[in-house]
Amino acid sequence: MKSALIYNFNESTWKSCQSISKNLFKSYKSFLNRDDLFTYDYNYEMSDFQIFNIASSIKSSNIKRMIIIDHTPHPLKLLIALDKLKYFDDKKKEIIIHVFGDFTLFSSSWEKAQTILKKTYVKLICASEKQSLLIKSFLNDAASVFTMPFPVDTQFFNFDKKVSLHLKQIINLNKEKIIFSYAGRLSSQKKIIELINCYETYVNLNEKDSVLLLAGKFDGIGSPFIGDIYECERYECDCIELISNFNKSYEHAKIIYVSNLAQDELKNFKLVTDIFISLSVHNDEDFGMSPAEALSTGLPAILTDWAGYSSFATIGSQISLINVQLTDSSIVFDKTDVVTEMLKMSDEINILRSKRMEFARSAHDYLSIKTGTENIQNILNTPRKRFEGFNLKFRKLTSCFGKNAPPFGDIKVEYTYNNLYQEIYGHYF
Repeated sequence: MKSALIYNFNESTWKSCQSISKNLFKSYKSFLNRDDLFTYDYNYEMSDFQIFNIASSIKSSNIKRMIIIDHTPHPLKLLIALDKLKYFDDKKKEIIIHVFGDFTLFSSSWEKAQTILKKTYVKLICASEKQSLLIKSFLNDAASVFTMPFPVDTQFFNFDKKVSLHLKQIINLNKEKIIFSYAGRLSSQKKIIELINCYETYVNLNEKDSVLLLAGKFDGIGSPFIGDIYECERYECDCIELISNFNKSYEHAKIIYVSNLAQDELKNFKLVTDIFISLSVHNDEDFGMSPAEALSTGLPAILTDWAGYSSFATIGSQISLINVQLTDSSIVFDKTDVVTEMLKMSDEINILRSKRMEFARSAHDYLSIKTGTENIQNILNTPRKRFEGFNLKFRKLTSCFGKNAPPFGDIKVEYTYNNLYQEIYGHYF
């Protein structure tokens, strides 16, 4: 069967999405017949004429299976062009769509596309169990939804004890120090200030030498769904001030901020780490590429039991999940639970260090490109069903984005979530 991989040849501005699309490409390329595999660039800068030419090529090449492996741009324009060319008159056509975290954000585009999608077979592949539940709740027939984690390049993200020890020597990190880390966007969505506060509480309860490493780029995205926009400069200043005050207050502990890292640097960053922490409660946390890459280097992790993060518990007992709740219209977790897990892992640090290779292997079994390839093949071999369209709940979601107000903001209390948010995202808790 002739297949087409459709993605933006220009790298996404989201670092995690860059890795995801590349790794999905490798997974498909590893088993699809080269002579029957086509690739198409589909990007924001294309004119309608260019998109029509892509659609014409897809039809003339007799592509039977379209595979969308990128999060932007939305495929609506391409689907419209294909429909005008009567591409979907051939009832054997199939569309595979890898669902990213911004699915809800583009709900209006998906609703416009459903008339076309109903003409063919569709498989929506989600990256986590909770995201699958979310997407299934929007459909008239959930049989179109499948689950597989986004693959990680485990040939690159793996554990090497000698390299880990050597890197610690180079950057003068005493091997007795316990190294906590976070890598990713430094944002209020990722609860970086809360992480710093948890670390300070931990330090006050534990006299062991330790370091918290923070790597990433600051942003001010905040919580736009409820109208809470946190200016990037202000959030960065608040974090830097917290870090500075902390480092002046303690001799046996330190917080080091190392900004945005290239891929090689990011791997080394995780190799010198002992424990990875991410306390994200971002509404579009469909998976978590940074935790996935950290786990692939054999790191134990403390993660929020939220959205895509919850599925990582499948890998093994080295992952501790922190309970998340919607309380008084806010998404919260108990910081005491976080500190308790930090203290527990600190007490077991020698055991955890000795098991890093074992932890890495268990992560690879779940996340590798090889496993991703097997997952994709199983999904493609599953009997197909016609797409039955979106339900009333999805229409309710779409309508809330059409208002001149934050879609999930409570009109009575500023910067809090309304009941619709609980209804839509209830599966993520």
